[in-house]
Amino acid sequence: MSAPGSSAPRGGTASDRGPVQHVVFLVDTTRYALPLSAVSQVVVQPEGLVRVPRAPPPVLGVVNLRGRVVTVVDFSLLLDLPRPTQPQRKLILLERGRRDLALSVTDVEGFESVEKVSTQPRESRAPVRGVTRVKGMAVTVLDADALDVAVTHLFDRG
Repeated sequence: MSAPGSSAPRGGTASDRGPVQHVVFLVDTTRYALPLSAVSQVVVQPEGLVRVPRAPPPVLGVVNLRGRVVTVVDFSLLLDLPRPTQPQRKLILLERGRRDLALSVTDVEGFESVEKVSTQPRESRAPVRGVTRVKGMAVTVLDADALDVAVTHLFDRG
């Protein structure tokens, strides 16, 4: 929440304007967080994903959610992470303007306030902003815009 009279932009980071609500989710047993402002909704992954011919491997397919065709991307494949041993049961729908995009993840733990994100000193994957602690556990904080760019680059490869 911005203080009255504050001119901080809505999309600010936890480090530049105080605590920011994040959606905390799991891929296998690793915790990740995305700013709540970047997420439109979380749903149970429906049956019947339709595979898209010649789509890059991270694109699992498309699904019809409430009359909208949503592209479903496997989060672990997008970031070149090891294949999850647990089933991907949830979809995190991202707020990306005209494009409907969902990340397939293992589970969603809930919403948490993130006050400080420590940047990682070593080279990390582009969508990773840094790490924080939530309830004493490490959480990798992601940059929604960088995730969007990573998905866009999937389709630029050819």
